[in-house]
Amino acid sequence: MSNVNITTNYDIRYLFVNYKYLLNDLNLDEVTSLLYIAFLLSLYEGNMANRWGYEFSYNKLGGPSSYEILKELNQMVDKGDLKKDNKGYYSSTINKDRTLLFNKIANLKRFYWRNYYIESAVSLCFTNTLPEIKSALYNEPEIKNSRLLKSSNKLYKNNYLDHFKELRNVFNEVKCTNMKKIANIWIKCLYNETFGECNV
Repeated sequence: MSNVNITTNYDIRYLFVNYKYLLNDLNLDEVTSLLYIAFLLSLYEGNMANRWGYEFSYNKLGGPSSYEILKELNQMVDKGDLKKDNKGYYSSTINKDRTLLFNKIANLKRFYWRNYYIESAVSLCFTNTLPEIKSALYNEPEIKNSRLLKSSNKLYKNNYLDHFKELRNVFNEVKCTNMKKIANIWIKCLYNETFGECNV
């Protein structure tokens, strides 16, 4: 069996352990989209792309995609931590004892900083459907650029973060610092393809 990517494994577990009753079952695209948004929010706050611990790509099937997420989902199914139905949806089978252990791990400094971004990404599900969130990412600058260029590549491999500076300026002008609110407004703006239709 392939080696576990601890960071990817952690993020997937965080989704399924903490949001089991909100998200229910998730397919590969949904898991990837939520974790990609968490990654983007980390970039928004000034973290470099390589700090995230695994990569996202755009390919001929679209994006975001992540080989690491796909591999870890399948390994977690093999280990019995997740189950996968015949429609490609994953659900948690992590028991109470392992959940308690995971919650202790979630407080370790190595992982704790990530929780904030994953929580903010998941908060979108209170005001947006998962299909709406996925559609919004169609207009995310790095994905949109890759699509227009018809190129397959790793997203943010060069840590190109200029549009995050512009985005921060927009929210700083209106003194909006709540990450969950920022995430929600940003996704709605991407969904509408214009900042002009968004109210902070």
